[in-house]
Amino acid sequence: MLNRLDTAILRKLGVILGLAVGLAALVFALSLFLGTSQKWPILVGIGVIIALLILVFVPVWQVRNLVAEKPEDAQRKVELENETRRTIAQILGGVVILAGLYFTAQQVFLAREGQITERLTRATEQLGSDQPEIRIGGIYAFRRIAENSEDDFYPIVQILSTFIRENAPRDKTAEEYPSKSLYQDPNGIVVANVPADIDAALASLISLSQERDNGIGLDLHGSNLEGGAFGANGNYNPAYLFNTNLQYASLIKIKMPKADFTDSNLRGSNVIDANLSGASFESAQFNSATLQDSNLSGAYLRNTNLYEADLLRIDLSGANFEGAQLKRALLCGVDLRGAENLTQGQLDATEDGAQVMLPEGLVPPSQWEETDSMQGYRGYCHSG
Repeated sequence: MLNRLDTAILRKLGVILGLAVGLAALVFALSLFLGTSQKWPILVGIGVIIALLILVFVPVWQVRNLVAEKPEDAQRKVELENETRRTIAQILGGVVILAGLYFTAQQVFLAREGQITERLTRATEQLGSDQPEIRIGGIYAFRRIAENSEDDFYPIVQILSTFIRENAPRDKTAEEYPSKSLYQDPNGIVVANVPADIDAALASLISLSQERDNGIGLDLHGSNLEGGAFGANGNYNPAYLFNTNLQYASLIKIKMPKADFTDSNLRGSNVIDANLSGASFESAQFNSATLQDSNLSGAYLRNTNLYEADLLRIDLSGANFEGAQLKRALLCGVDLRGAENLTQGQLDATEDGAQVMLPEGLVPPSQWEETDSMQGYRGYCHSG
């Protein structure tokens, strides 16, 4: 009889474990259904009731079919019942510990989410302030949140991008920027710096873009970013900068493959060591701009104005030059192999050129051998 009792208890321990797992699953399901932030007393009460029922009735049920033919068998039956109860209690204790850890983690998570929500609310209020310094504080608060909250990263990128578009539209004149400083360039042209709050938002987007291997989406179309600096190692994919004022802007060591600069003003800008492969510059203005050591392979330059632009060691292979203006442009170490719709007339209108790789059927214009404008560049054209 005792052997039968021992075998029975071993077989039915699995049932006890199953009940414990079922209890844990039930409490977890109820926590998801009811929510732990306000309903936890109900969950605790339900758990306690279920635990008591298991402790009282399961041990009795486990030994209900065992017959005590002798006094020592009756004693053994009681001992097995108590042993079962102790085993169940230990299992339930483990479940309680696990549940406690789960609920603690939930509370920590909810507390952190609450703090982030509060910080977002405060930053949003700061962003709407009339005082530039308060707006800048809100911008950097958004940046800190994005750096520490994966869920809020891209929404904050959108918020900062929208802030720039709404507060620095292209059709806004310099006089409408009370925080802008004005200065004259060497040619006497009045240039307006980017306002401090817009510059802070742009700098934050640059910093956030560097945290993503694939970059971030950047939508600043229709903005006035005259004199803006996009910072080294900025990574933007995709980038929407069509109809944007980027006069005198600095695009240095940035990654913007397939960016859209359609109808944008890039006069006097500096594009250095940049990846703009496949970008669209249709009808963009590059007058007097400097493009140096950059990849513009496959770029779309239909009706692009490159008047007096300096093109220094640029990869323009496969670019489309339909209707592009190259009058008085300077070409140095430029790769034009495979360029589409590039005509001899466009090349003849350039100021000078050296070490230029031309597509089949086109020849260097005569002035490339006669003018002195390349004296300071010829060594650079083929330097490593």
